[in-house]
Amino acid sequence: MFNADVKSGFVLLHPLSGFRLRFAAAVLLCCLPATGCGGGKWKPMPIRQWGGKGTLEGSLSRPSDVASDPQGRLYVVERRGCRVSVFYPSGDLFNAWGRFGKGLGAMDMPVAVGVNATGEVYVLEHYRSRVKVYDRRGKYLFYWGSRGRDAGEFSAPRGLAIDSRGDVYVADTGNRRVQKFDRGGGLLYELPGAPDEGFVSPAALAFDHLDNLYVLDRGAKDVLVFSTTGGYLRKWNPGKIKARDDFRPVDVAVEGKKWVFVLDRGTRCVYRFDLKWERAGKFCAGKRAVFPQKPAAVHADDGYLYIVDDRNNLVYKFSI
Repeated sequence: MFNADVKSGFVLLHPLSGFRLRFAAAVLLCCLPATGCGGGKWKPMPIRQWGGKGTLEGSLSRPSDVASDPQGRLYVVERRGCRVSVFYPSGDLFNAWGRFGKGLGAMDMPVAVGVNATGEVYVLEHYRSRVKVYDRRGKYLFYWGSRGRDAGEFSAPRGLAIDSRGDVYVADTGNRRVQKFDRGGGLLYELPGAPDEGFVSPAALAFDHLDNLYVLDRGAKDVLVFSTTGGYLRKWNPGKIKARDDFRPVDVAVEGKKWVFVLDRGTRCVYRFDLKWERAGKFCAGKRAVFPQKPAAVHADDGYLYIVDDRNNLVYKFSI
């Protein structure tokens, strides 16, 4: 039996399942109406959404970040649920682990997640100011970090990303810096920001195909780009968008060799740019457009865009 949601354009399959898996209706295999697309020819197509509030496996509780492994599986970290849920790209659950607690194997307000090429999972704890490492099955391995201002310490960190070599970058938001570590937690160096400017509030990180690092500075409403050796390359400024009082960017993602995406919670839009920072469209909430109520994170992988909804506890999947 199928239940059609005419307003959203999704068809609900298996309505009695615990995590409400939804698929796009065939009639919407084209662009959403103009209320949902704009600023160019970018017309993302809704594919499916999954999750839903709850504590059962497959449901989500205040998801805050999403990353993918080399096999394309998606790792969603829940800051209230204090766990990592692993999904296939179809939205089917693969695995889940984690619980709230102060112990080494537990989690306390995890806000970011990353996966390296060998399947090790790195979880960033905002409140405890540390990085915890798990194997691909969810077994706790080790951690590093503590609250403070010295090298290797953190203050209210928000973002984490892993490059192709397995080095780990942490957006040390409270200390206004980005720190780079090897896969075992050894500090390599720190990025203080743009020359003569620094960071205001670095909060989200992403890599392009050349391992250049993209840092979203929420406070400055900019994206700064650094080379693989930490050298400053350039800064993106959204121009007229930045002047809007309701422009509140929360995340950045890069897809292959083509696109950079900036997720804005204030305007409820995703802005797309090419790697030369020329704007190539935006996708926004509208009367009939499928879009998260409270977007928290964006991730791009293999031609698809994933947006995490912190309010409705959902993951949305769109074709790029």
